[in-house]
Amino acid sequence: KAAIDAVNSAKFVVSLITTVRLFPFAMFVSKELMETLVEKFPNSPVTWDTLAREELGVEGKGGIRGCMEKYYEGLEVCKTKEMFAMAFSTLTDLAEVFPNSIVRIVKNIIKLLEFGKKEDLLEVKHYKFWLELQDPETHKKGMVELVKHSLTQYPTSVDLWIEQLVLSLKTAGPKAAASSFSRGLTAVGANSNDSCRLWQVMLSASSPEIGWQLLSGPDSPLDSNNPQLRLLHMEQAGYRGIAIAREVYVGYKDLPPFNKDLHYKMLEMEREEEVVSISHQRQVLTLLCDQFGSQDI
Repeated sequence: KAAIDAVNSAKFVVSLITTVRLFPFAMFVSKELMETLVEKFPNSPVTWDTLAREELGVEGKGGIRGCMEKYYEGLEVCKTKEMFAMAFSTLTDLAEVFPNSIVRIVKNIIKLLEFGKKEDLLEVKHYKFWLELQDPETHKKGMVELVKHSLTQYPTSVDLWIEQLVLSLKTAGPKAAASSFSRGLTAVGANSNDSCRLWQVMLSASSPEIGWQLLSGPDSPLDSNNPQLRLLHMEQAGYRGIAIAREVYVGYKDLPPFNKDLHYKMLEMEREEEVVSISHQRQVLTLLCDQFGSQDI
């Protein structure tokens, strides 16, 4: 008890319960610790998570229903994303515990997600999981509304913009996908990793000609200041032949910020040619040394 008072942590009490249960003769101590947990930390998500999981234990009588009832009680006491995440994590793990109750578990997951949406407790991963449970052909309207709602909660999430882009392509066609792509690029802004991911998805979903037009056309939304997108442009150019790759390389090679990978990619393409051009390789290597020094390449 002195240790519990000193540490003053619900997680500490739960760790004690776990340890005590290793010894069958100390089960009465485990029960006392559980009572202490509820009494001392009644508003802690850890307390309610422990109580809910107890319903699934050897002595638990409630099963899935009892477990979820405890979680909903906990969500009324501490309506936080942490509490919701604990409930969601337990519920998604139940398929391994109750393999014959998959349909029931999925229904409970959807019910929990609907509760989380209503109370603004969902994170990006929860929206993605919910979307994965649905089929665009049979749940088109619901999925469109769900993606739209998720982007009002997380307007700069590249994961959700990718979901929007893919869903637009499946349900409304290339023009709608192009619109989603454009809005997604604007939303993720200057984040180079996110914009590159969005470009990769858009290119993989487009025909080679449409993809190339997006990259190189006069109205291309490509951010040429992004080193990752320059490299992506180079890689796509390589599929169209060495002459096109050289043109793209020339357009980027002297622009800051300098990028070793751009030069390395051009060298790789040059060396893969059936007739290797030593002069072109020398030009790339010379520029690489000029920009980064001969000791750092």
